[in-house]
Amino acid sequence: MYGKIFESIYDGTLVEDWRALVTFQQMIVLCDADGIIDMTPSAISRRTGIPIEHIKAGIEILENEDPYSRTEGEGGRRIVRLEDHRPWGWYLVNHQKYKHLQDSDTVRAQNRERKRRQRAKEKESRSVTDGHAPSRHTDTDTDTDTNTSPSGRARKRAPADFTVTVEMYEWAEATLGLQASTVQFETEKFMDHEFKNAKKDWPATWRNWMRAAKDMPSVQSSRKTRFEELFPEESDAA
Repeated sequence: MYGKIFESIYDGTLVEDWRALVTFQQMIVLCDADGIIDMTPSAISRRTGIPIEHIKAGIEILENEDPYSRTEGEGGRRIVRLEDHRPWGWYLVNHQKYKHLQDSDTVRAQNRERKRRQRAKEKESRSVTDGHAPSRHTDTDTDTDTNTSPSGRARKRAPADFTVTVEMYEWAEATLGLQASTVQFETEKFMDHEFKNAKKDWPATWRNWMRAAKDMPSVQSSRKTRFEELFPEESDAA
């Protein structure tokens, strides 16, 4: 069983009681692919070695509403019981959102590796074709490859290491009402898109992209009009 623990867990309200924090960490690791943990508190205690009284105290906190939680769903509760007639068995409220974040991390890592292999292959091809001037072509490759240029340099495609943070996902959900799956899908399109004009502020560009995705109606012509409002130079992008 594997579950990714995001750093943001240590910056929220869960850290106010270590029992809730530790219990939630164990649930993330023990739950299934759908965020279901169909176990009794005693079973969780046996599996993890954490005393049962700490697990029960943590569960009580996780089941309570939290008005300061990052996500408004379920009143800020971290876990919700699967069935009302039994006092055990839960699903993790935010599991799908963070699962999509984890999947996005994997996709970005795969994209970086793919682009690294592509650059290596292109460099090898140039060296074979123009073997008399290897140093000149090495310099040219460094200057023209937008994927490896300094982060402050304007470019037409988002850098391979561009990261959509938990806070950005939460902004898209809270402000635009976009589901995590939609944000992930639109981010993948965003990463593949080549803009006509070079950009420098990629988080701002990403937010504009998400705003366009939010207002996308079923009629393509209306979608294009909204896209052009945010990216007027991309007349044929949508």
